[in-house]
Amino acid sequence: MDDSQDGRREPVRFRVPCPNCSGGVRTRARLGVRGDRTGTGHIPEACPDCFGRGWLPFGR
Repeated sequence: MDDSQDGRREPVRFRVPCPNCSGGVRTRARLGVRGDRTGTGHIPEACPDCFGRGWLPFGR
């Protein structure tokens, strides 16, 4: 008997792309102060919704 017929299969888990990021990376505009200059930059960070994976589990 091979492993595919012993009745112990993993449940199928569906997943969907995270709508809040692009591949697990999200850019956030932040105000920065450096010396005598002030500016806004787009800083890449890991998406807090999908934990940087780029997808969300479907149905949970």
